[in-house]
Amino acid sequence: MLTQKDFEKQYSELMQRIQKQATPFPNDSAEKKRARIARAKVDKFFFCITYLPHYCETKEEYRTIWKTPDAPLDPIDAGFSPIHPEFFKIAELPNIFSIVAAFRESAKDTLLGKADPLHKLLFAERWFVPIIAKTQDKAETKCVPIKLELEINERIKNDFGKLQGSVSWEFGDFITTTGRKVKGYGREQSLRGEENFGHRPDHIILNDIDDPTKPDSPALVQKFIDSVKQDILKAVNSPHWSALLLCNFTVKGNIIDELMTGKYTSHFNKRIFRALVENPLATKDDRAIAKKCREAGFTDSEKSAWEFRHPTLKLLQDRKNDPETFQPEMQMMPRSRRDQKFKDHYFRFHTREQLAARTYTNYTFVDPSANDAGDYKAVITVGVAGLPDGTIHIPVRRAWIQQGPIDEMIDATYRQRREFHSKLVGVETNGFQILLKREYMRLQKKYKELLPFFEVVHTGESKESRIERIVPFVKEGIITFDQSDPDQELLIRQCKAFPQGGQVSAGGLGDDGPDTLAGCVELIEKFPHAGEVAYESVSKREAVFEKGAW
Repeated sequence: MLTQKDFEKQYSELMQRIQKQATPFPNDSAEKKRARIARAKVDKFFFCITYLPHYCETKEEYRTIWKTPDAPLDPIDAGFSPIHPEFFKIAELPNIFSIVAAFRESAKDTLLGKADPLHKLLFAERWFVPIIAKTQDKAETKCVPIKLELEINERIKNDFGKLQGSVSWEFGDFITTTGRKVKGYGREQSLRGEENFGHRPDHIILNDIDDPTKPDSPALVQKFIDSVKQDILKAVNSPHWSALLLCNFTVKGNIIDELMTGKYTSHFNKRIFRALVENPLATKDDRAIAKKCREAGFTDSEKSAWEFRHPTLKLLQDRKNDPETFQPEMQMMPRSRRDQKFKDHYFRFHTREQLAARTYTNYTFVDPSANDAGDYKAVITVGVAGLPDGTIHIPVRRAWIQQGPIDEMIDATYRQRREFHSKLVGVETNGFQILLKREYMRLQKKYKELLPFFEVVHTGESKESRIERIVPFVKEGIITFDQSDPDQELLIRQCKAFPQGGQVSAGGLGDDGPDTLAGCVELIEKFPHAGEVAYESVSKREAVFEKGAW
C-alpha cells in the first residue's frame, strides 16, 4: 500500500522530471507552434516525444524531432515497441470494451494510462474520463500524473494554453478550462449516473483493479464482473465511447481471468501481449538476434517484443533463472492460485459417445443442503468402469446443482436414477433425516418407485477433507467431466474455487457440488461393482481417450 510519505516522494520526483525535461521550446514562433500541434494531433508518437520526453526514452536523433514537425518518424526505429502502434489503435476503438493484458514494463500504463488520455483531453476528443482502480486512493494516483502535466509541463502550456481549471482541481478529480473532466473511482463506487455538465463517461480506463498477490474471493470476483457489465459499461455515452482495462494476466480465478475467459465475455476485445514472441527470421535484425541466441546457448525461435527496452538475451536468461515467475509476469501465462487444490489443467472431458462404447456401473449421490438454506442442492451421478490398463474411469454423467425446492431435487434424483439405473443413491445421514426423508416419503407414491437410498455417516472427517480426497482423481484423469451437461460448468467452477468458494448466502460459489462428487466416490469405495472392478488407489496413468476428448 502506498503511504502518504511514498506518495509525496513520487509526486515530488515526477514534478522535477517534468520541469527538467519538458523545457520550453527555444526560438519558437506561431508557425512552428501550429506545425507541432497539427503533427501531434495525428501522430501520437510525435506527441509523446515532443510533449512527454520524461516518459519516452528514444534514440538521440529523435529527441528533437519537434524542431522539424514534418520529418519522418519511424516509432520502432526510434525505440518504441512494435506492439505500441497496436496499443493506440485499441484505444481508438469505438463502442467496445478492450482488455489489454501486457507484460510487465510494456509501457501500457504510460501510453494508455497517461499519454493517450492526455492527448484526448488536449485535442478535445473526450469530455469525461473516469479512471477506476481497486481503491479510490489508488485511482487518484493514476489521475495525478495527468493533472501535473496540465499544471507544470511548459511545452503543453505553451502550445495548448492554461488548462488548470477553477471549478474543480483536486488530486483525483479535476476539470480543465475547456470543460474536460478526469476523476478517479474505487471499484466499489458506482459510475452509473455520473456526468460532467451533461456529458456521460466517454473514455473509461480500468487500471490496477486487483492485487494479483492477494486474489479476491470468488464472491468478490463475481461482484466486480457484475459491476463491469451492469454499472460501468452502462454508464457510458451510448453514441460514442471507448473503454480500456489495463492489466497483467497472471493468476487464475481472479477478476482478470474471469473477464478474459468467463462466460458471456466473448464480445469484449481481448488482447494479450507477451514479452517473448516468435522470431520469423524475416529481417536482418531478426537473424542477428537469432545468432546471438545460438551463441549464448539458447534456441533461436524467439525474440523480444521490445528489443530496445528488453533485450532478447536478458529475457531468455530471466526465464531460465526463474520460469515460475517469468511465465505469468512476462508471458501472460497465468498460474493457479497458491491455495488452489483443483488446478485448471487437471480437468479433462469426455463425450457421451465415448461412454457409450463401454459398460458403466452408476452411482448417484444427493446433497439436500440441510445446514444453510442459501446453499445449492446437488444431485450427481457418476459411472465406474475398468480400463484396459488396470485402472478405473469415473465419468461425471449428470449434475443437477440448483437452489430450487426439495421437490425439484427429488425430481432430478428420479430422472438420473431412471436414466442411468444407479446401483445406489447415497445421502449424508444428517441431511436425509433433517430435510429429505419427510419430503421423499411424501412424494414416493407419486413416482411409484422406491429409491435405493444408502445413508452415509460422516464421523470426524470434515467436508474440506472429503473434497480434498478427490483432487488426485481429477488430477490423474480418473474423474472426467461432460461439457455438454450445463450444471457441470458450476461443478467445475466450485472445484476450482475450493477452498475459497465461500457461502452462497454471502455471495460465494459454495462447495456443494464437489462435496456431492466426493460422496459418489465414497459409494464406489464402499460398494465396488460386485467385485468385477477392483477398486484401486489412484495411480498415475495416461488418459485413454482419443484426441479432443477433453
